[in-house]
Amino acid sequence: MKFQELHQHHQHLQQHQQRRIRRNRFLRWILYVSVVFTYTQWSRKWLLFPLSSTSSSLASFNAELLLNLSTVQTTTTIKSPKPLTMEQTTQPRLFVHIGKAGGTSIQVMVQKSTDKCHELKKGLVINKNINKHKKNINNNQDTIGNNSEEEEDQDQIQDQTCAIAQIESKRVHLKAGQDRYPYYQQFLVNVRNPIDRLISWYNYESQSFYKEPRWKDGGIASTNFQQLKECYPDGIGQIIYDGLLGDTVQKNDDTDDGSISSSITTTTNLQSKSTASRCRKLAKDCLRGDIMCFGHNFYNYEVYGEDLLRWKLTTTTTTTTSPEPKNDIRVDVIRSEHSMEDFETIIQLWTQPVVDAKMKTKTRSFLNLNKINNNDDNQETSFQLTDYVRGLYGKVRTIEDYQVKPKKALGNGGKNNNNNNNNKNNNAQDKNDVIAPVNKSVSQEAVTALCRWICTELKTYKYLLQIADNLSEYDVQTSFNELDERCQINVDQECGTDWEYRNIKQQKKVFDMPW
Repeated sequence: MKFQELHQHHQHLQQHQQRRIRRNRFLRWILYVSVVFTYTQWSRKWLLFPLSSTSSSLASFNAELLLNLSTVQTTTTIKSPKPLTMEQTTQPRLFVHIGKAGGTSIQVMVQKSTDKCHELKKGLVINKNINKHKKNINNNQDTIGNNSEEEEDQDQIQDQTCAIAQIESKRVHLKAGQDRYPYYQQFLVNVRNPIDRLISWYNYESQSFYKEPRWKDGGIASTNFQQLKECYPDGIGQIIYDGLLGDTVQKNDDTDDGSISSSITTTTNLQSKSTASRCRKLAKDCLRGDIMCFGHNFYNYEVYGEDLLRWKLTTTTTTTTSPEPKNDIRVDVIRSEHSMEDFETIIQLWTQPVVDAKMKTKTRSFLNLNKINNNDDNQETSFQLTDYVRGLYGKVRTIEDYQVKPKKALGNGGKNNNNNNNNKNNNAQDKNDVIAPVNKSVSQEAVTALCRWICTELKTYKYLLQIADNLSEYDVQTSFNELDERCQINVDQECGTDWEYRNIKQQKKVFDMPW
């Protein structure tokens, strides 16, 4: 099943506008010629005024006419942030936590916001009762007045933290929660450039492999990952380059059909060719998420996003024992590269709904959410993210912060030989650092090869951005350009724009997949 409507609209938008501009120019030219011709004939027929005597008036008339024609607005719809309906303000939200894209920060923020929301609701009720009691005693409106700035801040903090608290504490992450989608109408998804997410996956799992003994218990995930590390001891750069590009022997053995070249006769060469073929296939399967090499490669964008894309891009429903969501589901996306910007937009949308579910009437303007016109002096700026809520998400990591942070002076056993007295004070920070056991550099040639290899991932990622209700056309195009720049190719030309629902959860058996 092909779903191209949304993407074709995005691609043909500029072409449609150019056609409209050309058509308007042609109509203006026809109108100009008609006016001149009519006036000329009229003046010659009645011999009233020479054409030269009225040239200035005619020019003024034509200038005004052209100005009016040029101000005609097109009816093409530009993607802009979509506010909530009144009904959506009370609905719970499901957090779809895609690994290695900043989701842990969101999960911590949700828990803190939930606690703060309960605290403020209880406290504000008490304060309002006290103010009401004072008002009855004094019976004087002037002594009561409006709420203080502190109380107004508390109201804003309550609105914003309680909006975040509507995100359920249980999330979709790896295997957990993959069956919860049909029970929700609103979803929050964290995303990240797929290339950097995969690089972060390997660097993170390499450290976890050494720190967590449970990964060495012989399960399918640990076995595949251990073999991957043995095949490519120099790290993710070698995995991508040698695994996808390889040397001459590996390229000739891409089919893995077991055939042996007649020019290779020694046992050593035969073993080397067999090992290279096995390692190359392992690398390709892990990078594309076809097999489990620790969870974050296997549970990729397609696993997390296919249900959301199916419901957003088509009205077709399937028969299932669980309830199907309505077609008007809401999906908000936080891009790790633009996390604070997206977070602020989402909180504004969640706390200031503008469309009534029944009356369909707007109650507030959101011009300031349209980043294409962000220089407009008439924009409303009434919304402000409180410092408290900003602090909850203020330490969110961007793409640079995800890079591996190698420790200094690594000795035997990976222990730090630095005798700095401040080490004890930095224990908490060290736990969050990702130790780099190998070279983490990845060449541009390898990145480009990876982009071509994981086309399904890239297309799913791009579609998730397109269906995001909080992103504008400018936001989407910015991320598309960043992806093309990261890959150094035009992703649409290399991978195409078709997306097909494959029911990948069932194909991969993600509900039954052991670790």
